[in-house]
Formats: sequence, structure tokens, C-alpha cells
Amino acid sequence: MGFGSLLNIDMETAPGLLNYYLLYHYDPDSSRLVLENMVITITKDTIHNMLGLPNVGEDLLNMNSCEKDNEVLLEWNNQYDKKGFNGEEYLKMIKNTKQDSLSLG
Repeated sequence: MGFGSLLNIDMETAPGLLNYYLLYHYDPDSSRLVLENMVITITKDTIHNMLGLPNVGEDLLNMNSCEKDNEVLLEWNNQYDKKGFNGEEYLKMIKNTKQDSLSLG
């Protein structure tokens, strides 16, 4: 399943501004969205119900690492500058993404 379409949200439009609002009011320590008149606990079921993403499967922390010559890993690594991490450049790349290139469709 590709998640590239989630990257297409224009942060300068109304939906994007809503994202800023939600992130500002999200408390990562308690996994809650703390709003003016309510508190919403965010669980894997909440995400599943809202976005249709799977809420079962292997825990990423318990999974084995892939081989260094894995095709997906190589493609992922090749999109980045080898000189080091440049957050601003990566943010520009993410904002310009139109769809993911690794869809298994």
C-alpha cells in the first residue's frame, strides 16, 4: 500500500491549515487531540476508521532489517544526497511529490 497520496496535501490551503491546527493541538505523550471543548484519544482503531489504514500486523520494532541490496531500500536511499541530511530540501521534495513511486498496485 502506498501512502504517497497523503503527501499531496497543500499545507497552504484550508485542509492544510486544518492539519496545522490538529498538529498544534495534538499531545504525543498521551496520544490525544486536546481541543477547546473536547479531548479525542487517538488509537490505531481511530486511524483505521478515519483513513482505512490497516490496524493489525507486525510491530515495526520487532521486524528484521531488510538486506542492503533490497530493491526498495536502494531506491529509497538513491533519492537522497549522500552529503548529509538537509531537512529543507527533503521538505521541498515531499511537498512536490505527486504520487508514490513504489506502489505495489
